[in-house]
Amino acid sequence: METYLITVDADAKVRFIYTDKLRGLLDEGVAEVKRASHVEPDGANWFCDLSPVGGPMVRGFRLRQDALDYEAAWLNEHWLCCPHNEMIANDEPGRAWKCAQCGYVYG
Repeated sequence: METYLITVDADAKVRFIYTDKLRGLLDEGVAEVKRASHVEPDGANWFCDLSPVGGPMVRGFRLRQDALDYEAAWLNEHWLCCPHNEMIANDEPGRAWKCAQCGYVYG
């Protein structure tokens, strides 16, 4: 059984990582699809660019699927867990990101 993380903020804005299995959610109201990240080739390797949502760029994935898995895990843990999506760098050791609006610490 597959599990999907879907968040709904106070304004009823719904966020999730798109998959065709969740396509029906886009038909439930006014929908806007935005790119959250990119997985791209990097020579013989792959990199994951999470900068569209304030995340890092991570290089050196030998397999594309490894980059895709990292991308999904990072987005689920860091982007979908806080409704504000206003990440900034955090000075706290071992915790790289926090929400600029509410102070939620990621990681």
